[in-house]
Amino acid sequence: MTEAAVTTTTSVADLRDWRRLLDDPPDPETTERGRRLKEAAMLDFGVRESAIASWLYTKCHRQIPTLAVDTAAVVATGDGSCVLLYNPEFFAAIGADGVRFVLFHEARHLIHRHLYVDAELREDPVFALAAEVSINHVVMRRLRAKLPTRQTGGGTGSVREPVGIDPYAIHAQYETDLRAQGLEPLSYDHFTETDMTVYGELKRMSDPPVPAGAVCPHLLIGGLPLDDETVGEVVEGVLADVLRAALRGEGPAREEILHLADRSEAAASPAGRADFLADKGSGPENDDLTKALELLDEEVGPGPSPWAELAAAHGAKPLHDRLLVRLAPMDGCPASLAGDSAAARLRLSHPHYRPRRGAKPPTVPEMLKKLPLQLDNGGCRWLEKAYALGQVTLPEVVRTGFPAQAAIAFLSRAPAPGDSPGTEEVRATRRAVAALATEHLSDNPEGWALALRLAPDFEGTLPDLLLASGAVVG
Repeated sequence: MTEAAVTTTTSVADLRDWRRLLDDPPDPETTERGRRLKEAAMLDFGVRESAIASWLYTKCHRQIPTLAVDTAAVVATGDGSCVLLYNPEFFAAIGADGVRFVLFHEARHLIHRHLYVDAELREDPVFALAAEVSINHVVMRRLRAKLPTRQTGGGTGSVREPVGIDPYAIHAQYETDLRAQGLEPLSYDHFTETDMTVYGELKRMSDPPVPAGAVCPHLLIGGLPLDDETVGEVVEGVLADVLRAALRGEGPAREEILHLADRSEAAASPAGRADFLADKGSGPENDDLTKALELLDEEVGPGPSPWAELAAAHGAKPLHDRLLVRLAPMDGCPASLAGDSAAARLRLSHPHYRPRRGAKPPTVPEMLKKLPLQLDNGGCRWLEKAYALGQVTLPEVVRTGFPAQAAIAFLSRAPAPGDSPGTEEVRATRRAVAALATEHLSDNPEGWALALRLAPDFEGTLPDLLLASGAVVG
C-alpha cells in the first residue's frame, strides 16, 4: 500500500501519567491565545455549527493546555469521564478556522469510533484512512472550510502546509488507480456519500494510499487512554441530548442528527447490507460470509437478505467469485447469482487463478490465453469441467490452450456435447488438427518423432508445438 504524504503527529507522551501534563506548561502568552481560540470555536459550535460537538465538549469538564500532544485529543481519565487535551502552540499556528476544524474533527472521531466497533475494521489501515477521508469531508462541508494549514520553514522559504488528509486528493488518487485497472470510479459526491462507501471504494484500489503515520492521536495503537465503555457512555449521552434538542424543535440539532443517521446507518438499508456483505463476505476463509451475516445482524440488527440489491450490484460490478459461490446455496438466491456461481466456482478451481476484488472476471477463453493448464492423471480435469459447462469450445482449446501436452490430453478424451461422439464440432476439430499437422509435419517421420519428444516439456500451444517441430526438421 502506498503511504500518503500527510502531516502527522510525531510523538505522544504516556498520557496515563497525568502529572506529566502539568510539569512542563506551555508559554503563558501562547497558552492564553490557544485558550481563547478554543473558547471561540466552542461558542461557534453552540451557536450555529454543530450541536453534537458543542454537547460533547461540555462533557469534557477538564480542558488542559499541554505540550504532551501535538494537536488535540479527547482522552479517558479512568473514572468514566473524558478530558480535552490541546496543544496551544498548535492552535496558535493554525488560527481560528483551523481550531474549529480540528475540534470538530476530534468530536466526529469519537462518534465514528462509537458507531463502528468491529475490531477487524479498526485494525485495517484502509479503514483508518477511510475514517479520515469521511470525517474531513463532513467537516469541510459543514464548516464550509478547507483543511487547516500551519507555517513551515522560515524566511523567504516559509509556506503554509495543510494539516491532515485531503479527501479530494485521496479521491483523485482513487480515480487514477481504478482507471488504471480498467474499472469505473465513483464521482466525488458518490464516493463520500456514506462512511462505508468511502471504505468500500478504497478497498477497490490496487494500492490504497494509507497514511505513513497516525494522522490524529486516536489512530495511535496504545497511545491514548480511550476505552470503548467510556466512549459509549459519553457519545450516547451526547446523542441523547442532541436528540432531545431536535425534538424540541431546534433546527440545527435536528439537521445534524439526521445527517449523521444518513451517513452511519446506511448499512441498515438493503443497499447498505448488500455493500457490507459484498465486502466482508468475500474473504479467503470459507466461513467469511457466515461471519459477515452474524456481524451485520449484531451491528445494525437482523433484516432480510438483500437479494435484489446484491443482484443489482452484481449487474453493475461483478461480485467477487468467492461470494458468488457462497451465496448460491442460500435460500432465496436469485437465478442470476446462482447461474453465475457455476462459472465462479470453475474459475476458483483453476490452480493459477487469483481473483481481484472489483475486477471483471475473465472468461474461460481469456484464462486459456494467460494461465497454464495442469495435467491430472493423464487428463485435464479443469478443462473437462469448463467444456462440460459450455464455457469453452474445442477450437478455442486447440488455438490457445497451453501447455500443448495438457491440450492434447484433453482433446484425446473430450466427449462431444451430449456424449455423442460423431458431432460436427468434434469432426471439425479433428480436421483442423489434422490440417495443422499436415501443414507443418506432412509425412516427415522425424518431425512427428520430434513433436512427441518435445510435447511433455513444451510450454506453448499445440499449433506452436507443430510449428516448432516442423521448422526444426525442415
